Amino acid sequence: MKIICKNCGMTSDSGANFCTYCGAPNDRGNIAIKPPIKKKTLSVLLLILGVSTAMIFITWILNLNLLLPWQRGARRNKQVILEYAEEHYPDAKIIGKEFNSAKFFVWNNFMDCIVFEWDNIEFGITAEGGKILVDGYCGARAIAQFDKIIQTGFFEPREIEARTDYSFMDNYYELYPYTGRLVVRIWIADQGSTPREVGCLYDFYQYWHNEGAFLKSYDVWIRIRENDKVIYYVDFKDRDPLLNENEFYSSFERGDY
Repeated sequence: MKIICKNCGMTSDSGANFCTYCGAPNDRGNIAIKPPIKKKTLSVLLLILGVSTAMIFITWILNLNLLLPWQRGARRNKQVILEYAEEHYPDAKIIGKEFNSAKFFVWNNFMDCIVFEWDNIEFGITAEGGKILVDGYCGARAIAQFDKIIQTGFFEPREIEARTDYSFMDNYYELYPYTGRLVVRIWIADQGSTPREVGCLYDFYQYWHNEGAFLKSYDVWIRIRENDKVIYYVDFKDRDPLLNENEFYSSFERGDY
């Protein structure tokens, strides 16, 4: 560190009691300044920064293209998925990717998935160990089929807010339209204090008995939620007798979960 002399303005070592130029006593309250960074030191710092940035960029490119040493399995899975998609779904558009096996810390998930859009259907193809594990196209088409029947065909025209999901109870990968066994779960949010006040649920019960007749069998679960809690619920099946309106609404049970 240096000290600026108030008498002559020159700098001297901070440890000196007197200015080495004019002999005036050094004031410890004078401003201490750092020695300027040498050009060589600055060049080294800029070089280190440049090399670090280049390494980060190169690593990012390698990771993006699955070229890092531990991503060999992901490269293989990607290749078999793309070859499979080219064979079965020509010109399918890639809209998403999830390469779990490409992550540096992988414990037990070595499945990789690419999401495609084909024939206006979004679906995923999953591979593990270089082999196709799941082709989600037929399942996605089956879901689109039931959304068209249930959501577009019933709830949306009546402006009822309902979320629907499905469980296929047997193998549907080779079937479309799906004709197997199905569980339909319908979640209706904040639509009223009682099932009857929701409106149209009995109409849906009758509607689905007709529209779901092509299925092998089905279960339909209706859950009415209020403040994120189920307050009423009912389950009905294809083999249940068709109830009248009063019997249908009285079959709802109270819930609190």
